[in-house]
Amino acid sequence: MRQLVAIGLLSLSATFFAFGCGSPTLEEACENYCEWYKSTDCGEQLPGECSVGCGQLEKALNDAGQGDCIDAYTAALDCVPGSDYACFNGFPVPTDTGCAEEALDLAECVQGGVDDD
Repeated sequence: MRQLVAIGLLSLSATFFAFGCGSPTLEEACENYCEWYKSTDCGEQLPGECSVGCGQLEKALNDAGQGDCIDAYTAALDCVPGSDYACFNGFPVPTDTGCAEEALDLAECVQGGVDDD
């Protein structure tokens, strides 16, 4: 019994450790994305208050029925700032395929959450 409890506590600790050390929250990923976007020199810029809205993004997604996609939104936003980009019509667009999987996961999640009625 003690071994099972110890294994359970070890697993729980590993789970908290994994979340605490690498995965940003949706708000953090959004703020990082806004900072990255502002740092590009493509011409078009997001509104100056971009990162101000990051604190309300999770609520907005839940209100829009996209709460199940928060992890996918977080992964997609978190991926972009580490990517190379090119300016396209005044907007920075990632050029490598490093975020393709995250973008596809997000698209699938959002489409799966749409009611066709």
